[in-house]
Amino acid sequence: MPVTVFQGAFKRGEVIANRYRIIRKLGEGGAGSVYHCRDQRGDNEVAVKVLDNPSDASRFKREARVMKGVQDKHVLRMLATGNHHSNLPYMVLEFMRGGSLRDYLDKRKRLGAEECAWIVMMAIRGLRAVRTVHRDLKPENLLIHNPGGGRAVHFEPGNDEDASIIKVADFGLAKPVTGSNETSLTRSAAVMGTPCYMSPEQCRSTKRVSFKTDIYALGCILVELGSGKPPYDANNVYDIMAMHCNKDCPPQLGRLPKVLHPIAKRCLHIAPGQRYRSLKALEDDLAEVAGVRSESSGGWGCLLIIVVLLLAAAGAGWWWWEELNGLLHSWLSPR
Repeated sequence: MPVTVFQGAFKRGEVIANRYRIIRKLGEGGAGSVYHCRDQRGDNEVAVKVLDNPSDASRFKREARVMKGVQDKHVLRMLATGNHHSNLPYMVLEFMRGGSLRDYLDKRKRLGAEECAWIVMMAIRGLRAVRTVHRDLKPENLLIHNPGGGRAVHFEPGNDEDASIIKVADFGLAKPVTGSNETSLTRSAAVMGTPCYMSPEQCRSTKRVSFKTDIYALGCILVELGSGKPPYDANNVYDIMAMHCNKDCPPQLGRLPKVLHPIAKRCLHIAPGQRYRSLKALEDDLAEVAGVRSESSGGWGCLLIIVVLLLAAAGAGWWWWEELNGLLHSWLSPR
């Protein structure tokens, strides 16, 4: 059987697939390295993610499948896929000039309650659009889009067209919400995720996770945004994971704005059943803090109200028709 040979890391100035010239390396994701490139055909900037390790090929393909066809302003958009020199898979993604939430947090250190709530709300909207369990939510995987194209980041709760937008990225560890062949894609005894943001159940078994795992990670991010530090930290990953599994009230909660304290605490329960029952429920509570209307409370909720009112009106109309028909019948009937 022929052995597939993968090219190592790309350098500045190299061209991927005879089209994407590398400007710099942006970082490494769950299943490959990401490069800031210039598309020589369209002369625009893009991000190109290239598979690093052949053993991650299934994960790389899964990420492309998850992102394919998703059109939501809070999800990083995949523009194209292909193979470099026939054997090296790559995907072309939107380039986010605003950087990542990690970059923003490094500059700001701690954020106010409204801004914290709004940032996490936007991440939730992205997750709900993709309908997977992300399993690797962290500030590095929440990218910032600036509609004006500049580098200055400006978060404003609501529908300000000039405000920066959070986009969820890096679905290399994503798990479908229903029915999957996850067992074949998960390495035994491997730590999958980022320990500072992993739920207790994810620390114990990466296979047995649900959307409650993402709710826990969002709680960790909320704590870090509001306090400047993640809920738990230690010198090694195993101590961090032990803290997630055994502690129900991280010390950083006390540094949060008070209005966020009960929300973060509910997200970070050791028992999944004690956390928010859905991403929608978490978004609703965050919306109150951000001072905006929850996107999930509109739409279907309004439609349901309209349907109920119509049914009530129809029922009332039928009752009045029956009464009128009875009166007419009594008047016209021979006595």
